[in-house]
Amino acid sequence: PPAEARRPRIVAPISGTVYALDPDIPLDRQRIRIDVAGAITELRLTLDRRDIGPAEARPLIAPIPGTHRLVLVGPDGRPVDQVRFTIR
Repeated sequence: PPAEARRPRIVAPISGTVYALDPDIPLDRQRIRIDVAGAITELRLTLDRRDIGPAEARPLIAPIPGTHRLVLVGPDGRPVDQVRFTIR
């Protein structure tokens, strides 16, 4: 089936991924791409309970050290998918 007909899910980052900041690259040049697949119209993304925008936007986020929870949220406010990842 076409991608739009598939179950919405977060495809990047993958749950359990550990990212390491590169001390030789300025922080403002390091970003993590959020990627989602499936029927994502009207869904939003939250990172650590903060809204980061529509899932269709596939945002780039600034890496902040720690463990993070990224959630794909439906129009009713319920989680559709979620991943946890760590930045060191």
